[in-house]
Amino acid sequence: MDITISSGNQLCDNKPIVIFGAGDYGIKTWSNLRMYECIVAYFMDNNPDKIGTTICGIKVISLEDRKGGWQYIISSKYHWRDILAELLEVGIKEEDISIYFSTDAIVSLCNNKKETLFDVLERQKVPNSRMRFDYHIVEHCNLNCKGCLHFSNIASEEYADIDVYKNNIIQMFKIFGTRVEHISLLGGEPLLHPRLNEFICLTRRIFKNAEIELITNGLLLKKMDEVFWNTLLQADVELTVTHYPKSNIKYKDIIDIIEKHKCKYSLNRVNGNEWCKLKLNLKGDSIAYRSFAECPMANTCITLDKKGHLYTCAPAAHIHHFFKKYHISFLYSKNDYIDIFEETNPEVIFQKLALPKPICRYCKEGTIEDANGWAKSKSSIEEWT
Repeated sequence: MDITISSGNQLCDNKPIVIFGAGDYGIKTWSNLRMYECIVAYFMDNNPDKIGTTICGIKVISLEDRKGGWQYIISSKYHWRDILAELLEVGIKEEDISIYFSTDAIVSLCNNKKETLFDVLERQKVPNSRMRFDYHIVEHCNLNCKGCLHFSNIASEEYADIDVYKNNIIQMFKIFGTRVEHISLLGGEPLLHPRLNEFICLTRRIFKNAEIELITNGLLLKKMDEVFWNTLLQADVELTVTHYPKSNIKYKDIIDIIEKHKCKYSLNRVNGNEWCKLKLNLKGDSIAYRSFAECPMANTCITLDKKGHLYTCAPAAHIHHFFKKYHISFLYSKNDYIDIFEETNPEVIFQKLALPKPICRYCKEGTIEDANGWAKSKSSIEEWT
């Protein structure tokens, strides 16, 4: 079973379009197809309460009402596999079936690309059952790494507000409770924040059993007072020091300071050949599904921002620094993130984080490539393009 991944404009031929799925996801599919001036003939559904009604001015029919010469787009987040089997069972050809996965990704079952449907589904992100998230308490940094994946080397000086943070993590606890298993406080460089200790204590007060990690480049550790070290110990926080090769940072001295204070720590070594470059597409015309499917950060580096928006990866949460720096017009879509004050069902949030987002079109397919080792930034746009 061969497939192609395309946007809606490749479906607008002479065959009438039928969207199988008359729910919210089906309406999103219809809305997406309208952008390409595709005309939907019918919605189709198995729910007898919907059959015979109209949605968006379009009649809802049953599978028994089908006729030859139609093309079908399956639009169901949870039941698409069952619908696919149902369509194939009644003799509808693979070449006439597509599956809607996101605003930018419609998967067709047949073309000349030697890739099976199974291959594509293997690249789908599996929804998490436990929550791990990052939070920037400082946007800027004192190290200036080339091509920073968080854009901290080009971010303006900005410190997180403790009251805003409190509201956000209380809401996260209301939604996920003890399913939050890990929180990373980072930046930027978090040790730059004058109220860092308050963030640590507050995090532990809300999440009593979660792992809490403070990620730093370590440069400022020798300047931290005893209150800071006692806070780490009392809050049971692990200090993660990122080891940057060729940076001339004296890591032995840093480790000696940490061990002197008897704090938990880990050294995250970044080998020279593992320094990565994020490949951006400034036109924003990549196929979002492909970029998402091939991205090692998607649904892994989940990031909560100051507005209470959850992003499936760190670059998506912080890319506004890039567009601001280089004066590129950009606005987030509401589909780029999950607002935790609007969506409070944890299962829905997990599902949404595992799906492609419109913002993924700003990353090239492959997303990450070798950057030939760590180096200081020159604030050149080529570091990300």
